[in-house]
Amino acid sequence: MAILLCSVAIYNCNSQKRFIKNDNLCELDLTLIDKLEKNPKKYDSLIARDRIVTIANDKLYESSIWKLSNGDYSLKQTNKQTNIGKWGRYYSNGKLKSIVFKHEYGYARLNKETHYDINGTITKVIDHRQADKYPICYKEAIAIVKRRMAKRDTIFSLGRDKWVTKTKDTLRTWEVFVREIDKKKEEEKSWVYRVNAVTGEIINKKEVISNPG
Repeated sequence: MAILLCSVAIYNCNSQKRFIKNDNLCELDLTLIDKLEKNPKKYDSLIARDRIVTIANDKLYESSIWKLSNGDYSLKQTNKQTNIGKWGRYYSNGKLKSIVFKHEYGYARLNKETHYDINGTITKVIDHRQADKYPICYKEAIAIVKRRMAKRDTIFSLGRDKWVTKTKDTLRTWEVFVREIDKKKEEEKSWVYRVNAVTGEIINKKEVISNPG
């Protein structure tokens, strides 16, 4: 038994090191959603009838557009293979205002968020990857939890958090929300796995009563 426990501990340690030393998994593949609608105003007649309009839907991705109360346009393209959404916001005259990438599991923001002025000049760039603070990226956090959860369970949300410890250190974590189904009891429960964003260690697993917003 002692040998078995030691082997498991060594395996888990090596698994976490693999994530930290090999960052290839963190590369964000955006090749399928590298273009947004260039002229959102052409959908004005459709938007007048329906608040959200689906303008494309195939095996690769889905695109939808809607208009905000201030006259701006919002357009979203979702890559169905990677579960990544590319969100574009446009000024009322149709000029691009901002671009942000979000994961469909809870809409955690990824990569870089870029903002433009009315003339198309970049005014602000926000780095949501934050590799210095989150060496374990979202893909790695999901992969770590998938090794622990049962195959029948599903991940339905993803988020980031940070705690201030008693020693006043900041502990950054990924929160991976999982829906578990107990076939024998015919009931469903939701849990959150908290993953250390620096070491890849699963800190804890707690049941959640309500789904994250």
